[in-house]
Amino acid sequence: MTDVIWTKSPEVPPVKSGAMGYYMVATKIGGKSFGAFYLNEYALTSEYGCLNEKRPEYQCPCENGDGCPSTGWFNEKESADYDGFYERLASPVIAWAEFPSYTPEPSP
Repeated sequence: MTDVIWTKSPEVPPVKSGAMGYYMVATKIGGKSFGAFYLNEYALTSEYGCLNEKRPEYQCPCENGDGCPSTGWFNEKESADYDGFYERLASPVIAWAEFPSYTPEPSP
């Protein structure tokens, strides 16, 4: 089994612009680790309008349906109305790690 190597915030994962990655995170609240998505300028659409109203440098393309470039830590949630949606984590991430790989030993 591989050891988990934690990286402390504010350093973020090496996710390309417009993409997302799935990582193990530890947050200030709860004391447990769990999986979360890191989005780096990933286009999200919202029925509530632009998600980045306070970030005018993005010149949000929400009006044309392309979605708003969103960056940060998110959970994927299930919904009866949608295939799923992303919700920003409520607690700040204090550390993140790639999921370790596991190769089972052969049976005797």
